[in-house]
Amino acid sequence: MDKGLKIAKIVVTVAAILSFGLAAFFLGTYYVGGLSYLYHSEAALKVALTFVGIMALALAVIVALAVLMFKSKKVIGIICLVLLILLIPVAHIASLCGIFISIANGAYGCSYTEDVQNYGVLDGDVKLPSYFPKSITNDMTVAKYTYFYKEVDRSQVDLYLEVSFENRETMERYLTEAKQSLSAKGVEEYQNPYNGKYTDVIGWQEYIASKDEWYLDHSLTDFQGREDYQYVWTAYRAVVYSYEDLTVIYNYTSLGEEICVGSDPDNNEYYPEILERFNVEWSKKNSFNSRDFLGEI
Repeated sequence: MDKGLKIAKIVVTVAAILSFGLAAFFLGTYYVGGLSYLYHSEAALKVALTFVGIMALALAVIVALAVLMFKSKKVIGIICLVLLILLIPVAHIASLCGIFISIANGAYGCSYTEDVQNYGVLDGDVKLPSYFPKSITNDMTVAKYTYFYKEVDRSQVDLYLEVSFENRETMERYLTEAKQSLSAKGVEEYQNPYNGKYTDVIGWQEYIASKDEWYLDHSLTDFQGREDYQYVWTAYRAVVYSYEDLTVIYNYTSLGEEICVGSDPDNNEYYPEILERFNVEWSKKNSFNSRDFLGEI
């Protein structure tokens, strides 16, 4: 074999394998990265296994082409060389696609559970809000627990716990504890915008960078988007209660435009549980801000 051709084949083989490795890595951050979520779905596992299988097959083809290129006669060897050369830009394009889709959508999958047995066990980046109960007690009857978490640009979180009590005295004890944990400075209350039987409680928070200065942690739901892409910009951090129903809802929702309305959490489609609870449909007229009730305080 001509020495120059042999060197060219070695260089192309190394470049092809490295390019494939980069493509596999960046695409893998999307197709396999979702397995890092604590409560990933079976669908996410199937997607990851399918991707690994395809990548293994692609690598086998590259290796086979390289072996044929070195061992076959001139014509077949040149064909294999050309195919490997063509593979390099294709792999780079795949790498760019992997980077783009991972930035835009995060990894395929999410953490999602409705099993109250999982209460309080969250992904590493998520902390149980201080005003949520530390544990589920015998005094509580759990109506619904939901935990959704996904990393897209930032942490997208929905934590929802709805419990009922046998009597007002017991409920009052837990409600008082929640209010005290919500803020050391105090809380503000207003009628829930979606159900008049319920009351929302939000708290004052201290500025991290400036001691002795406080701001009211206002809640809001901002219905945005268009017909083919609807989302709800949601910052709903509140305790919601009803003495009539003997019910307390502990809610923490922080979702942005990266999460659209739908029922496929793995694919960034999710609707806040607090809105589902009160049967609130997506509509810009259903937007609310606690400032509308409390003013600029």
